[in-house]
Amino acid sequence: MRKRIAIILVLVLLAINLAGCSIEKKMEKANELVGKGKYEEAINIYKEIIEKEPTYYESYLELAKVYKYIGSLDIIEKTLLDGMKSAEEKVPLQLYLIDFYLDCFEYEKAEKNALEILESDNKNVQAYEKLLQVYDQLQDYEKLKSTYGEHSYIESEKGVLYLAKAYLIQGDKDMAAKLINALDQKKIERIPLYHVVNLGINNEKQLELIESQSGDINGDGKKENILLLASYNGGMASEVIDLVIQDSRNGSIIDTISLSDFMGYPYNLKLVDANNDKVLDVLVSVHSGGSSDGRYHRLLSYVDNNVKDYIGPIGDVNCTFLDDYKAKVFSEKANKSHIVEFDDERKGWYYDAGYYNRDGELLEDNLGYMHEGDVDPVFIPELNKFGLKTAMHLKGPWCNGDYICVFDEIALYENGEWITYDLNPKEDNVAETNEESSEEVAEITEDQTDTVDDEDVFTKDLEYIDEIFSLNRNEIYEKFGEPTDTGYFETEYLGYDNFNIYISQEEVSCVQFFEGSEMFGIKISADADTIKAKLGEPTSEWGADEDDEGDYDYGLVYEKGKYSLYFLDANGSDEYFLHVQYKN
Repeated sequence: MRKRIAIILVLVLLAINLAGCSIEKKMEKANELVGKGKYEEAINIYKEIIEKEPTYYESYLELAKVYKYIGSLDIIEKTLLDGMKSAEEKVPLQLYLIDFYLDCFEYEKAEKNALEILESDNKNVQAYEKLLQVYDQLQDYEKLKSTYGEHSYIESEKGVLYLAKAYLIQGDKDMAAKLINALDQKKIERIPLYHVVNLGINNEKQLELIESQSGDINGDGKKENILLLASYNGGMASEVIDLVIQDSRNGSIIDTISLSDFMGYPYNLKLVDANNDKVLDVLVSVHSGGSSDGRYHRLLSYVDNNVKDYIGPIGDVNCTFLDDYKAKVFSEKANKSHIVEFDDERKGWYYDAGYYNRDGELLEDNLGYMHEGDVDPVFIPELNKFGLKTAMHLKGPWCNGDYICVFDEIALYENGEWITYDLNPKEDNVAETNEESSEEVAEITEDQTDTVDDEDVFTKDLEYIDEIFSLNRNEIYEKFGEPTDTGYFETEYLGYDNFNIYISQEEVSCVQFFEGSEMFGIKISADADTIKAKLGEPTSEWGADEDDEGDYDYGLVYEKGKYSLYFLDANGSDEYFLHVQYKN
């Protein structure tokens, strides 16, 4: 009996060992595939291991790393959280999760997880250093110093450097130097703070350290140290702002980028892959001070050691004042609008200044404007992309400090320009939005109601236009039949009774709608004033004296989202036709 039991135990142990060997071999195979760039094959193996052995934490960790390599950031969090629920070892997964949250600027989540690790293991150096990193990136130096004091029993060179940086940025250069010089000099020669404290660079300019970050900004796969330095004139706005890029491996200075045309009080330096090209960009922010409290920003790409500035303009947030002491804040690209109602005090200001009459009717145009505030990187999970979140301040005409409210605009960099993706209010004086109300914001006068459709000008027939632009030549014939006219006008065109379709390389490039059409709620036979009443002021327009060819006596141009709209008056006849062009 005992012999049988012993044999069974041996067989069980053998099976476990064989299973372990099998997992290790599969992990080796998957890791080898990652090294060869065969990510999909590696992912399948990691998933197979997880399915068979869900307690094996390494498979979750390596799978998350692969997702990061290929840019599938939206899956990383779920992978790591699943692993933390099932795996025997939770901490390695949680530490990598903290790194993910830091990369995505989710500081609250990063802080929560670091504190959670320290609660169960108060000597975990990695969790401690990541917690300090959170406070460093938030620029909460008081909390950083407090955390350092609470965990002074943990020996960490990184911890000392974070503390020294806090003292240095707060102006206590002596304490920063004392902390750094107490470390092993050989280990810290490559640390940017060492050079700043010891005035090793740009001493003639009397530069002060504003912020420093580390990351790969030139795309060589190695981290660089990036220092934001500035000098001040009697405590006023900086005279000199420099970015110093340093090789983190040998301490040499790679480049110094002068931001001399960028004056103000520097206050922020952040690294973000803003254009989603898998290489970090450098975001620098300054503020002007004064009553306007302006914020100004530079976004620099340094791929292959070449500087490119591409910050703005960010998005297309605009505003217009309305009757009844209200304003409309809108983005055509995001197809969002919000109505803001002024408070009683501001109503009094605007009435006294003559902007409104007693009945709340608006007496002047172009009163409000949008003022750019803080810009911060943001990760958008549903798109698996990074973007920029800008605090857009709605300002009134009363004075520089006539602050009304703030909207968060999220913009994406696509095809060489910033496109507004979302627009949301941050304060509670926003009365209604275009998503909650079907009412027209702008009122239509009685004499206009016969010529202007009440439907939203940006939504009527939009699907119809989208459908036309999606057709090829054969599909156009199938849908509309034989055209009444064909020919070439720079590109091939197919003519029908009420519209022409222009085709370039089998794709629809533009569509013309003739007099009598009601596209976008506009009767094309309406005059220019009617069109303006519905659509607002055009992006551009021209008159008869500006038209050398004499083909069109008058024209209005509107840039609306992905379309360019041209309202053309043929020979002054008030018989407009609408030319819609898709912006490539």
